[in-house]
Amino acid sequence: MRTIGIFILAVLIGLAGGTIDPAHANPCLGVVCPQGETCVKGICYPIDCTACPSRMCNPDGTCLDLCQGMVCGVGTICNNGRCDPDPRCQGVVCDTGYLCDQGRCITDPCKTLACGVGKICNKGLCVQDPRCQGIVCSPGYVCDQGRCITDPCNTLICGAGKVCDKGLCVQDPRCQGVVCNAGYICDQGRCITDPCKTTVCGIGKVCDRGLCLQDPRCRGIVCSTGYVCDQGRCILDPCQPGITCNYGQICDQGQCIPDSKCKNVLCNPGYVCDQGHCVQNLCQGVVCRRGMVCIRGRCRSLR
Repeated sequence: MRTIGIFILAVLIGLAGGTIDPAHANPCLGVVCPQGETCVKGICYPIDCTACPSRMCNPDGTCLDLCQGMVCGVGTICNNGRCDPDPRCQGVVCDTGYLCDQGRCITDPCKTLACGVGKICNKGLCVQDPRCQGIVCSPGYVCDQGRCITDPCNTLICGAGKVCDKGLCVQDPRCQGVVCNAGYICDQGRCITDPCKTTVCGIGKVCDRGLCLQDPRCRGIVCSTGYVCDQGRCILDPCQPGITCNYGQICDQGQCIPDSKCKNVLCNPGYVCDQGHCVQNLCQGVVCRRGMVCIRGRCRSLR
């Protein structure tokens, strides 16, 4: 059954864009130990040490500690090379945002920490996900939670002075210690003119290399009707309700501004550009009284 399980897992990983490196997945694969010894992490150890908890010892007779170098998460302890639930936390119920560690409730150090693809939070630190150990993905794919997924850095654009690390924009190590003059920023280890110095972006967007892009802090945030995400929080939408922009315009921060999608778009007579497409001009032939203007076929007050 175990051989069948490994085969199925290998097939699933392969379909997701990656393969399992047998040498990494099982370091004891192909290792033949002398009689009376067994392989552990690619090394042969004696197995006649019945007094040791692991029942194995080093060549000098000292007990082999299978937990050496292992880091277990909060609420778990290492037991012969495995991370098992800490018996001191049995029956302990902690409030939301807290968890049990060594028999007492502590603030969850991973509550507000977001780790990149292929990593997990362990006691407040982002460490390599053990589920990805030994998994080799095809180009354009990375391992996450034990399976190969499309590399999120393929479409992620990071600002100057930052690089993409498994789906997260982090500080570029080449810019560490680099100090630039006012109006300049570090990019790839050198100071360049800040392209965002004179760029003003709308709500929910940030300037990145002189371009207004979606603010990553708003990724995954869904706001109620009449609200929009800005800088990672929901605020009242200044474009709702009651603001209607004319053809070729969009509402941005409560103001009607030219729609970039209509730039260089030419329409036939009787048609106008709207969101990058030519549509019938419903204001053609409409005459509004003084103090009013036609917007999308209706006369509205200029105030």
